[in-house]
Amino acid sequence: MNKLQLLRMRFIQCIIYLRLVQINVCFLIQIVADYVKGLFLVLSQEMSSDSKLQQMSKLAALQHRAKDGLYLPTIREVQDYVPVKIYHHQRPQSWLSMVTQNTQHVQALSPHQARAQFLGLVSAFPMFGSSFFYIQSSSNSAIVAPCILAVNQNGLNFLDKETHELMVNFALKEVQSTLTERLDPTNSYPYVEIKLGDLMSQRIMQLQLDQALEMCRVTAMHVEAMLLAREKRLTLPPSEITML
Repeated sequence: MNKLQLLRMRFIQCIIYLRLVQINVCFLIQIVADYVKGLFLVLSQEMSSDSKLQQMSKLAALQHRAKDGLYLPTIREVQDYVPVKIYHHQRPQSWLSMVTQNTQHVQALSPHQARAQFLGLVSAFPMFGSSFFYIQSSSNSAIVAPCILAVNQNGLNFLDKETHELMVNFALKEVQSTLTERLDPTNSYPYVEIKLGDLMSQRIMQLQLDQALEMCRVTAMHVEAMLLAREKRLTLPPSEITML
C-alpha cells in the first residue's frame, strides 16, 4: 500500500468515525428530549416518592456532567434537565439543592462516562427505545384519543396522553400492513390505515396523525427486525437457539 492509498484509507476511516459520532450525538439528543418530555415514564403517584425524585435529580446531574459542565447547575438548567410533569412535585430550590448534591457526586466522571450512566439508567424505563407519535383520532373504540403511540419491539403501544399509562397494545405479529392516505383534503392530518390480525382473520384500524409516513416506516422497521429474528431462530440448531 503506497502513501496515497494509506492517506485515502485514513481519510475514509475519519469520515466513518465522524459520521458515527454524529449519529450517536443525534441519538442521545433525541433520548434526552423524549426523557424530559416524560415519555419514558408512567406518571403515577409513585413518581412523587423520595426515591423517584432522587433518581430524577441524579439523572439531571448526569446530563449536566455530560455537557462537560464543571460548574454547578443553575435553577434554569435544572428545570431543563427534569421531566416537565415531574418538576412541579417540589419547589425549584429543592430541585436545585438535590441536583447540586448529585452533581458533586458525579463530578469525577468524564462526559462520556456520564452519558453512559445516563443511558444505562433511562434504559430501564418502560418505553425506552420507542418512537413516539401524537395520535389525533382513532377508529378503535378502545383507544381514547388524543393519545400517544409508542412504537417499539413490543408492538404498537397506545398511552394515555396525560399519565402515559398503557391503554392498548398490539403485538408486531398482529400488524399485517400499514397504508397512509389523506381521506379529507381539507384536513391537515393524514390517516394511517393499519391491517391487524392474521391470514385467517383481519380488521382495519385508522389513525389520524401528523407523522403518518414516519410512523409507517418505523413500524415496518420493527416488523422486519422481528421477522429476521424469527428466521434466524428457524435456521439455527437447537443448541444455539437456547443462547438467544
